[in-house]
Amino acid sequence: MQSRDPAPLGKALRRAKKAVDVDADLIRECDTLQKKRDEEKKEKENGEEGASGGAGGGRARCAGRGERAETGGGGAGRCVRGRGRGGFVQQWVERGHGPAVSVSQRYGSGMLTLTVRQDVGGDAPAYALPVRATVARQDGSMVDVRGWLDDGSIDLQVPLEQAPRFVAFDPDAGLLVRLDDQQDPEAWARQAVEGPTAWSRMQALTALGETETVAPVAAIAGDGTASVYLRQVAIAALGEQGAVAPLVALSLDPNDRVRTAAAAGRGETHGPEAEAGRRRVVRGDPNPEVRGTALRALGPVSPS
Repeated sequence: MQSRDPAPLGKALRRAKKAVDVDADLIRECDTLQKKRDEEKKEKENGEEGASGGAGGGRARCAGRGERAETGGGGAGRCVRGRGRGGFVQQWVERGHGPAVSVSQRYGSGMLTLTVRQDVGGDAPAYALPVRATVARQDGSMVDVRGWLDDGSIDLQVPLEQAPRFVAFDPDAGLLVRLDDQQDPEAWARQAVEGPTAWSRMQALTALGETETVAPVAAIAGDGTASVYLRQVAIAALGEQGAVAPLVALSLDPNDRVRTAAAAGRGETHGPEAEAGRRRVVRGDPNPEVRGTALRALGPVSPS
């Protein structure tokens, strides 16, 4: 199970989230929000006029801004939050709650089904969320599947000859939600190496930090050719796992940032070996920042 709450993600992932570029279209949309509100007010009034026409009109009465009436095949209608940029932005501006989204998957009879659910709590209205997942086939190729989560849940289906290697949900970190994504540790390990984006690989490493699958995390943390930032996320996951031996080995890495992350990660570990490793770093590392991080990991020091 993988959680995207800010606390368990750690400092590294919070910085990654902040580093994602803000879509310029959304900035402009916020600047013209008042104009959009006027347009949506007119749409709302038109919808109410349609509803007053009785059953023949087949229109639902929509009271929310940015909502529109959608007529079903049997003539019954429902209110749907607008999927345009104006309605999408407005729901985040006006509402005092945020959605929790969970993702589960099942494979059978040549079909992968991803079930995406949202829970806003109580009687709060559902968000209109554009969802995307990248599915990795067994031959190494990947396919994207997309949809709109307007209601409580949506099923996204992908025909596959075999079960997928992994499924990277929201690989660009485009959803501002509390995410509960469920995969086997083996799938997370493959996503950590083969994920389509840097965020999807960091997401997998964070999920592995909640498991006992150490080897693939340690391999990425020790890979001198990998991105330093990705290595830092892997080191944070090793700290969550309490993997002392890999963290001690990383205290000799030539990169100062890697050694600093290893010193911080050892703060999550316990036992004589971890304690001795911290003390060696405090006494012998050439970088004062690394030494300071290791010293803080030791905790309160007695004056004696």
